[in-house]
Amino acid sequence: MIVWINGPFGSGKTTLVTTLRHELPGAVAADLEEIDTTGLTARQVADRALELLRPRPVGRGSEAGRR
Repeated sequence: MIVWINGPFGSGKTTLVTTLRHELPGAVAADLEEIDTTGLTARQVADRALELLRPRPVGRGSEAGRR
């Protein structure tokens, strides 16, 4: 499930997300300000957010496996 929270500055988005993360075990938040969304459709923005949240493999060939 993806919950997309949008609103004006100072409307309590961060407070809401903080509360939701405590109430929903395993919830992950992605800040879309960390993604360059200039000129993208809502679907393209969602795809980029999902890419940020996608778990990365651990083991052979991954950075974690090269210690």
